[in-house]
Amino acid sequence: MIFFGMGFIGILFMVLFWGGLIGAIFPAQNNRLTTPQPLSTIEIVKQRYARGEITAEEYREIQQTLNSQ
Repeated sequence: MIFFGMGFIGILFMVLFWGGLIGAIFPAQNNRLTTPQPLSTIEIVKQRYARGEITAEEYREIQQTLNSQ
């Protein structure tokens, strides 16, 4: 008897079951960890201000415009 009486078909189904379960779990976790979240508009403006691409006056003006919408 092969592997305690399961036979070839039993072993095949066991391998398919565990392979499918592991294959379903790992890609889902990997995708969740590597997918960047989109930035909000205000976060983009904050980053541009931090890099010096816009002045403090432009930053305040954009912030007021975004808050009024």
